[in-house]
Parts: sequence; C-alpha cells; structure tokens
Amino acid sequence: MIFCKYILNLLKDVSENARIVALIRHSKRPSFQGIPDHLREAVEITPEGIRMAREFGASLRQISPNKRIFLSYNSVKRCEMTARAIRGGYSSAILSTDLGYAHEFITPLLI
Repeated sequence: MIFCKYILNLLKDVSENARIVALIRHSKRPSFQGIPDHLREAVEITPEGIRMAREFGASLRQISPNKRIFLSYNSVKRCEMTARAIRGGYSSAILSTDLGYAHEFITPLLI
C-alpha cells in the first residue's frame, strides 16, 4: 500500500491536462512457495489484494475525478484482476476503459 500512496502523491501535483502512464504489475498475491512454475500465471490476487486495488482506484478517482483512465494487462491472471479491481474502485464506466489483454503491456494505467 505504501507504493500506491507514493503514486497517488505524485499524481496530486500533475496538471489536469497531463497524460501519465503508470505501470502496475499486480496487487497482493499469495506466496509462490510450492507452486510449479507452469502454474504461476494462474495465481490470483488475494481478497486483501482486491480490496487494496479497489481502494487505489477510489483514491485515484478522488484525485482526478474527471480524468479518463485506460487499463490493460498481460496474460497473468493476477494482473487482470488488479486492473479490473482498480477500474471497479474508480467506479465510472464512462471515464474508464478496459483495453483487455495487451501482449506488450504489464497492467498499465493511463491517466
């Protein structure tokens, strides 16, 4: 959560007309201990990770209520879950767009 606060503090000082790209991998996930490498892409974020990502989206909405955000993610399940939870916390279907899976991206958040 410290990282999210750091990003939000940076965004507070950005002009309304600025465009920003924020790369966020994923929220809190369980340990990979005992999980074979070939199954790690399917590991989801924890319920706490979902809550944290939604709170980040809600905080982002408070800082930039009229900004349109675009979310994308890679094929890793926890990245997709993080992007969708951020969008859910931002809570505006009009001002947020889920770009879906993009091979080149690692869950970017465009503000």
